[in-house]
Amino acid sequence: MKTLLALLLAFAVCLPALGQERPGRERQAQKQGLQPRERARDERREMRRERNDRDERRHFSREERQQLRQDLLDANREMKGRR
Repeated sequence: MKTLLALLLAFAVCLPALGQERPGRERQAQKQGLQPRERARDERREMRRERNDRDERRHFSREERQQLRQDLLDANREMKGRR
C-alpha cells in the first residue's frame, strides 16, 4: 500500500515536468510562422514547379525537332566523309 502511494505521489510530482514542451524543430518552425507540415508541403510545391519548368524547356516545336534531326544527319555525313 505504501509503495502504491509512493508511486502515485512520484507520478503526481513528475506530471508537470512530463507535460512541458522541449525546444525542438516544431517549436522553431512555429516561431518562423510555418508548421512543419505546411513547410514540407510548400517545399514539395516549389520542387514540382521547378520540375515542370525544366520539362517545359525540353519540349521543342515540330519544326525545331526536324531542324535538329537534319543537323544531326548532316553532321554524321560529314564525319563519315572525313574518314
